[in-house]
Amino acid sequence: MPQIARRHTFPAAGLFARPRRGFTLIETIIASGMAALVLGVAAAVFAAVYSTLERQADWRGRVLPAADAVDRLALDLACAVAPHALESNWFLLRQALLPGRVEPDSSLRFHAALPPGAGMPPERARLAEIRYFLDDREPGGAPALIREARPFSGGRAAPEPAERQCLARGLDAFRVQVFGGGWSNEWNALSFDELPASARIFIRVSSARGAGPREFQTEVAIPAGIEIRPPGR
Repeated sequence: MPQIARRHTFPAAGLFARPRRGFTLIETIIASGMAALVLGVAAAVFAAVYSTLERQADWRGRVLPAADAVDRLALDLACAVAPHALESNWFLLRQALLPGRVEPDSSLRFHAALPPGAGMPPERARLAEIRYFLDDREPGGAPALIREARPFSGGRAAPEPAERQCLARGLDAFRVQVFGGGWSNEWNALSFDELPASARIFIRVSSARGAGPREFQTEVAIPAGIEIRPPGR
């Protein structure tokens, strides 16, 4: 019996092949949204980092120096002395209103025994005339707190140049009060008996980023006017 050849049929080419096409509108929208989300997150991270760096720069440039200035003045006042070779102006505290300021600021002058430097023996401590005042001529326009230290010669030699140091810039207020039976904004001690017993220091500085003012204050005893007597006397 003759065999009948089987006929094989093949589907048309490409009948079940996936047709080629471009991005649909929905896919384009999703891709655009994801790209925008990534860019938004990157921008938020950059803004947060930039803001943090600005706050750190503001802290280092304004706030931290103001706090250090309060501590430095407190240390100088705690080391205040009354040299016997001095005949007047043992301790001078004044208030003055600088141009463009609403409230007066303090300036003071006294003498202190400056501690020796690191690694130096105690006998290397030296006497100096100390001045604190605001100077509106410093670069930047805002008043800067200046500390001057002039070695004390006792009138036996020509005065040496003062060491000038800018402690803080952009201060809104610098006020010092002294206590001698009551708190006073001004003081002029013409003798040893008129030296104040303590001082109150106040500094206010504004943030460069508009975060509001920061205030620093402390009180310190002034031992220069305290007479120490041996027991039984």
